[in-house]
Amino acid sequence: MGTRFAPVPPNRKVPNLLEGDVILGSRTGLVRRVFVCAALLAATVVLPRAASAGVISYNYCPSGSCTNNAATNDANDLDDLDHHNFYVWKIGNITPNSSTLTGAKITFTNIYNWDANPNKLFLQLFDTAKNSGGTLLQSFNLNSSNNPINSSTYTSAVRYAQDESLDQGPLSDVFNNKVSVECAGLSGTAYTACSTKQSSEQTLENTLVSSTTTETKLTSRSFADLGTYPTSSPGQANPPGWAWKADGADASGNPLYTYTYTFTDAQLTALKSYISNDKAIALGLDPDCHFFNDGVMLTLTAGTSVPEPASLLLLGMGAAAAAYRRRRRVRLS
Repeated sequence: MGTRFAPVPPNRKVPNLLEGDVILGSRTGLVRRVFVCAALLAATVVLPRAASAGVISYNYCPSGSCTNNAATNDANDLDDLDHHNFYVWKIGNITPNSSTLTGAKITFTNIYNWDANPNKLFLQLFDTAKNSGGTLLQSFNLNSSNNPINSSTYTSAVRYAQDESLDQGPLSDVFNNKVSVECAGLSGTAYTACSTKQSSEQTLENTLVSSTTTETKLTSRSFADLGTYPTSSPGQANPPGWAWKADGADASGNPLYTYTYTFTDAQLTALKSYISNDKAIALGLDPDCHFFNDGVMLTLTAGTSVPEPASLLLLGMGAAAAAYRRRRRVRLS
């Protein structure tokens, strides 16, 4: 036979219990009291756990619009990266705070080498860039028939300068021009020629970027020519940080490929530092050859704090338990 419970006189408080705890004259009352204590304890213990993180992406394109259409693609292709020039793209008013930044990548849509030589594209990150110097890159918007709309000229946030007298050959990068690095191991006339070239490159770079600007080398790679598989010459296996994907075909049926470079942890740290200064950065691009493309885009990702569903549930349980205790006190007082 089960244990019988003696009835408890109404409103009689039991010793050694917290003020407001009342034992009801049944097993149900005991269960309720245990539930209340457990819920309060769970809410107190679990809530301090770290919240999960959501991710927001912010896209930046030279034209100010990353909409995928003929007009913006033409404005965002950086003049198809003419090998006669090097480019500096200044990006201001960056939205995410450096403290919330979790990643960065650069995307080149449908990019390909104009010939079959192993030419490279060099990428550089700057703290900022000049608002003058060189030539401001301009591009005509296109109508639905891909014809220029002369009355609607677009002015980009990109400036360029010519480096053809120095950098016509493959594997030549105007941005990395430290004599101690580029001319290491050379001597005699070879060192003199290298040193002179690096000095000239520094002078050219300073037309678009101040000599006191902090900079970080990002990466370089070669691209396959039109219709050629990315790893076939003059293409190459993906260097660290790079990825590619098939992206349709052109009007003649030639397959197209889109490439993406993702910043390393060290480069992301540098990027955060640059953004924290004045919410602005700049990207440098030095092509050894024409690289036809349908647009260049920088994507920044930032984390946002999102409470865990379990924590929200336990918070609700704790609040409900506290409300239950208050109602019991009022009813029994």
